[in-house]
This record gives sequence, structure tokens and C-alpha cells, in this order.
Amino acid sequence: MQQRWIRYELDGRVGFGTLEGEQVHEHRGDMFGEPEPTGRRFALADARLLAPTQPSKVIALWNNFGALRAKLNLALPEEPLYLLKAP
Repeated sequence: MQQRWIRYELDGRVGFGTLEGEQVHEHRGDMFGEPEPTGRRFALADARLLAPTQPSKVIALWNNFGALRAKLNLALPEEPLYLLKAP
């Protein structure tokens, strides 16, 4: 059976664990390293699901903004143009 990892907020604290049915099995450590189960379990309905990872930057592709390019009367660039917004 495939494990389903989730990130959640419960009682004002962010955590992660595995989802088995409607039960969350809490883990500690690094989700992408060697996570350890804490033994704590709770109902999924009691938690608020979060994105799998904490976003740290925005990467955008200018070519996706065709309407803006047309509005500004700009030519389509030959190479993709990227925008990076880091903290």
C-alpha cells in the first residue's frame, strides 16, 4: 500500500504525517529525510490540510502572459523569459 504524506495545521501547530483512511499518523523530523512516527494519531477532520511544502519563492514564465504581451504591444520573445521572486 502506498503511503500518503500530508502536511497539516492542528491546534496552531504545523506538522506532517501519513494518512491512513481518515486518520493522520503524526511524524517528526524531516519529511524528506528520515521521518519518525510519534505514535500520535488524530482524525483528519480535526486538522487543516496545507501545501506539501512551505513555498519559498515564485518562479514565473513570462511567455504565459500572452494577454499582457499583446496589451503592451510586445513581440513574442525568441527564448523563454523567467521571473524569480525569492524572499
